[in-house]
Amino acid sequence: NKETGVSISEFITLERLSRAKILLAETNQNITQICMETGFHYSAYFTKIFREAEGMTPNQYRQKLRQQAKHSLSQKSSR
Repeated sequence: NKETGVSISEFITLERLSRAKILLAETNQNITQICMETGFHYSAYFTKIFREAEGMTPNQYRQKLRQQAKHSLSQKSSR
């Protein structure tokens, strides 16, 4: 598409990844559940695409978010 600079399939993949990132951040669903809920039918493919987009696996992304949240909470409580 000339307006967005991405094809429709790329746009859909980006939207799916965006939804997956929300689910990783806000739920305790496992990776397979998130994979299926966001329209990726194979968890290995989902992990590959996620890693290409984010530079880390879905599990690493979730762990990073949780570490940041713990760090943020500990800083707030020490004030």
